[in-house]
Amino acid sequence: MYSRWYTISVVLLWLATMTWLVWKKVLPTLLVGEPPDYRTILQSREEGAAECWYIRWNDQPVGWSASRLQRSAQGVTEVHSRVHFERLPLDKMVPKNLQFLVGSVEGYQLLLDVRSQFIFDPLGGLSWFEVRLNVSGVEDVVKARGQITGGQLHVTVHAGEVTYDHDVPLPGRTMVRDALSPDARMPGLRKGQSWTVEIYSPFRPPTEPLELVHAMVERSELIEWNGRMVEALLVVFRSDPGSTARESRLVRGRMWVDSEGLVLRQEVNAFGGTLSFVRMPDDQARRLADRLDW
Repeated sequence: MYSRWYTISVVLLWLATMTWLVWKKVLPTLLVGEPPDYRTILQSREEGAAECWYIRWNDQPVGWSASRLQRSAQGVTEVHSRVHFERLPLDKMVPKNLQFLVGSVEGYQLLLDVRSQFIFDPLGGLSWFEVRLNVSGVEDVVKARGQITGGQLHVTVHAGEVTYDHDVPLPGRTMVRDALSPDARMPGLRKGQSWTVEIYSPFRPPTEPLELVHAMVERSELIEWNGRMVEALLVVFRSDPGSTARESRLVRGRMWVDSEGLVLRQEVNAFGGTLSFVRMPDDQARRLADRLDW
């Protein structure tokens, strides 16, 4: 028989362990709620209605972005996005030590068009996506396709005549998105929520097209949007804390979301500067969407 004090010690240790588990793992979810997932994001969007953004690079207007959702009778949801850069100042974006690779780029403005399609199953899970990069009228300079099966993401990247395949495990709550397409809606956000995102970028090395990024809702801020001040939740994206690279400590991007879940502004650190997406008012978004070739 165990002594009374041994039994008491075991019980106290178990209580301490379970208290830590509840405090660290359960209570945060109960207090702040589950972060948004594909299902809640898709349900918050109106079918056929386009959501559009102005794009700025270091406060210079450089293009626009548009996104539209469609649902089929079988319950499959498709999200089509287009990001159009009309005048990227290449001489300011390419590092000085790399400009010899592209020759003289002074004053050259690059035209980029990125089209993406994400397909979700009836349960709201991502099943397939495709991202295509067109440069100055040349189509499919880079094309990537991804398919999710059994918790595994398989990505195939075509860059010119070269093809790369890439496989990564995809935990249950991890989301996949295109680095150059802003999020349209993030409903139900609360301070303290966190989640992970696998981000695909056509500008990353084809052998490593994905980057794991951690998102956290940090605080509320007042921002100016559409001529008025709006209180919004600030979501900060950082690289995988497990990385030992110095860059992993840097912020990868920010997002401001209003009380209705609308993403009003999103920033991405890219091209040696800040790429900003500012939501268009509904009337301007409709005018842009009406003239697009989806």
